[in-house]
Amino acid sequence: MQIVPPGHFDAAGYPGFAWDEHDLWPYFYFLPAELHDRLLEITPNACLALAIGSAHWILARMAPLDADRPARDFVQAMWADIAPSWRCQWYSPDEDDYCGPVRGPIYMAMTILYDVLETIGENPVIADRATWMHNLAQHVLEGDAAYENWFQQALARLERWHAWQVEGGRSPDLFAPAFPRGGPVAFEVLVPGMPYDRQQAPELLERLIQWERRMGNPFILGPWEFGSDDPDDDDDHDHDHAHGFPVPH
Repeated sequence: MQIVPPGHFDAAGYPGFAWDEHDLWPYFYFLPAELHDRLLEITPNACLALAIGSAHWILARMAPLDADRPARDFVQAMWADIAPSWRCQWYSPDEDDYCGPVRGPIYMAMTILYDVLETIGENPVIADRATWMHNLAQHVLEGDAAYENWFQQALARLERWHAWQVEGGRSPDLFAPAFPRGGPVAFEVLVPGMPYDRQQAPELLERLIQWERRMGNPFILGPWEFGSDDPDDDDDHDHDHAHGFPVPH
């Protein structure tokens, strides 16, 4: 069960796309209206799932050149941010360790996901991050038709199962501590052709998280581990906390 077709990037060579470490914004930081409008109609959790899927494509493209395990684990751990009883550990590696057209895109993919954890209070629109990740993937994958085909199929499945119109609950509760994000979304919805039912999403998501923990993923936190790094505790956001590449809002 994979998002990226097995062997798709086995023969991939060194990247040929432009990569200017001092001017990265043109590669991802824009919001095409047609796509962004569609993403606003699915739940924020569905948008996050789509962003995770696009990040998988970016990491898969670079894997023959640099199969970065921490990046892989962090991207997978972001599923915990969708699950009701789990959290994703805040994590950002040293920017100086992720330079150039191979490690640079890996870092930016992690940073866009990290932005969900760090600045969700300032910008709760996860559709922004899903759009930025799509833009980055299009640039890094250099117009790979297989990626775009996957993206459109995955988005159509999310529209079927996790649109606001399907799930309901779009209007925020005035007394709620956060904006509504929708129900759980499972990895399987991102695999075209795989049977899926959103009623089974909590169980499927729990199964994925338990597998990742058994495999030693260090970025998935259970409710007993939130402690000093609870994303909902503003007192923990001190100046010693690691931060990703800043995304302007």
